[in-house]
Amino acid sequence: KLLAISRRLYKCARKHNRDNALLQEALPEVYPQYPSYGLGDELGWASAWLLHATRERAYADHFRENMERGEDLWWYEGYGASWDDVN
Repeated sequence: KLLAISRRLYKCARKHNRDNALLQEALPEVYPQYPSYGLGDELGWASAWLLHATRERAYADHFRENMERGEDLWWYEGYGASWDDVN
């Protein structure tokens, strides 16, 4: 049941944030404690966890797409993202 809910939430996040909007634009109350430079890393980690849970190749593709997004440069050698880089 949790996996089904996780899939729906992930699908919703991808559908409603195609332009990689900033978190504080959607939820102003998070700023300045959590300034966002894009949601690519959050979507990337969500796809990584869903890949781990399901072994579905599409989530690996989504991970790569999200971690390589334009201005939201969370692209590191070995496909890792560090929370140390969050300002």
